[in-house]
Amino acid sequence: MGWRRILAVLGGFAGVLIILRPGLDGFMPASLWAVFGMFGLALRDLATRAAPPALSHLQLGFWGFAVLLPTGAAMLAVTGGAVVPSAGIVVTLALGAVVGVAAYTAVIAAMRTGEIAAVTPFRYSRILFAIVLGILVFGEWPDGMTLAGASVVVGCGIYTVLRERRLARERR
Repeated sequence: MGWRRILAVLGGFAGVLIILRPGLDGFMPASLWAVFGMFGLALRDLATRAAPPALSHLQLGFWGFAVLLPTGAAMLAVTGGAVVPSAGIVVTLALGAVVGVAAYTAVIAAMRTGEIAAVTPFRYSRILFAIVLGILVFGEWPDGMTLAGASVVVGCGIYTVLRERRLARERR
């Protein structure tokens, strides 16, 4: 890993710190769950790229999503348990799992068949969706620090993709 990539990774981490604001009044320790989640996404993506081609997109999607079960159990152990959901909530959770597997399967297909430089910017669209859902579902508007941190994260990610693309062209 070259110095430019290391700086881009550190820059992205700085963007996360801008969003989380550790040590400031706006910091909530529970926000560290999101950081752990992003590490999990990164590990999942690395595992996906390393998976043998014999594994289908659907198999990878299922197992990638199934990893959430022990992770959720660990969170329950740390946070003190769960509330028994109503039947309607169980149906919603089941639909969410089906949609999640389908979405991850689509991401896997794109990552395996498309050029990484073309696919990655769409992956950053999840930040936009998170902002929109936060506004519509929870009535939470992002503040300037959150938007600035997200911009740093996205900027560092896009820089890395563009740089890797250029290096790949030079190798040919």
